[in-house]
Amino acid sequence: MIDSGLFHVFSDTDRVRYLRGLENVLNPGARLFLFCFSDATPGMEGPRRVSQSELRHAFADGWEIELWVPKTPSDFKINKIRRDSVSLLHA
Repeated sequence: MIDSGLFHVFSDTDRVRYLRGLENVLNPGARLFLFCFSDATPGMEGPRRVSQSELRHAFADGWEIELWVPKTPSDFKINKIRRDSVSLLHA
């Protein structure tokens, strides 16, 4: 499954619901590829930023982070925005 810019828009409460929903539709061993706006993005404009610790906490139970790839603004041709690309394995 691919999440390209959805996770970061949720409130903390809605993130819990989002994760429950993923667990209902993904089989064990399924992969989630998540792209979100990083807290390393400078400034305050734009979408809510997500820190590595927030992601690690959110996906602590039943998930394994397989790969973490920080992306720079030039990778997406979006000025001053950094996204992190995370591959998670549903246990």
